[in-house]
Amino acid sequence: MDEIKYQPIKKSELPGGLRFDVPGQNQGQHIEVAYADYPAFKAEARRGSAYMRVHDLSDQTVAYLKLLQV
Repeated sequence: MDEIKYQPIKKSELPGGLRFDVPGQNQGQHIEVAYADYPAFKAEARRGSAYMRVHDLSDQTVAYLKLLQV
């Protein structure tokens, strides 16, 4: 099985209209990890989706990442 890797990107590089989903196991954490698919939206995006958002709720920093095509 291939390892899933993401690379950091700027928020301005995100396509418009993304819907980020926070999977159940990621909810209620200090660092909230959410995923989004583009252009085809799935029922719920999850690890392996095209985009990832990491939101540190303690200091409100947000990082965006894009799936690396290996």
